[in-house]
Amino acid sequence: GITRPYPNASPIAKSKPLDLNPPNAAAPELADLIAQTSGVVGDVNEAIKSVTRMAGEEINILEKILEPIECNWNELRRIGEAYKAAGNASEASGDNLEAGVKSISLDWDGKAAIAFEDWAGKQVQGMKWEGPVGRVTSDVMNIIADKIRDGVRRVCEKLKEFIESFVDFRSTKSLFKIVVKKIPVIGTAIEAVD
Repeated sequence: GITRPYPNASPIAKSKPLDLNPPNAAAPELADLIAQTSGVVGDVNEAIKSVTRMAGEEINILEKILEPIECNWNELRRIGEAYKAAGNASEASGDNLEAGVKSISLDWDGKAAIAFEDWAGKQVQGMKWEGPVGRVTSDVMNIIADKIRDGVRRVCEKLKEFIESFVDFRSTKSLFKIVVKKIPVIGTAIEAVD
C-alpha cells in the first residue's frame, strides 16, 4: 500500500564509494614468450612446417609441444582482479552498512532495533571478510599465472637447447638437411642416398 512520509528520518551517509569497474583483459603472451626465449626455434619451426607442408602434412612442433597449455594465463590474473574488486566492494559495503546502523541506532529502540542490529552486525562481519578473501584469491591467481608462464618459458628454453644440440646454425644447408631427414619417407630416402 501507500506509506506516509516518516517524520524526522535519520540520514544515512555513505562511508566509502564502491569501485566496480571490470578488470582489463590482457592479451595472451605465448607468441612473445616464445620469441623471447626460443629465438631460433621459431625459424626452425617455420622451416619444418614448410618442408612438411611440401611432403603433404604440415607439422608445427611448437604447437604440438605447447598443446597441453591451452589457456591464456593472463585470464587467471584478470579473474583474480575480479575477485579482488568484488571483495573490496563487499568490504566497503560492509563499512557502509555499519555506518548506517550506527547512524540509526541512536534513534531506534525496542526489540526490532535489537534484532536488526544483531542481524546487521553479522552481515557486516561477513561483508568485511570478503575483502581479504578477494585479495588473497587475486594473489593466488597471480602466482598460478606466473608458474604457468615459467613452465612455458622452461619448455621453450629446453626446446631451444635440444635443437641447438643437434643443429649447426652456421650452415643453412646442414639445417635444411637435418630437418628434411626427420620427415617420414623423404628423410628415409635422403639418408639412403647419403
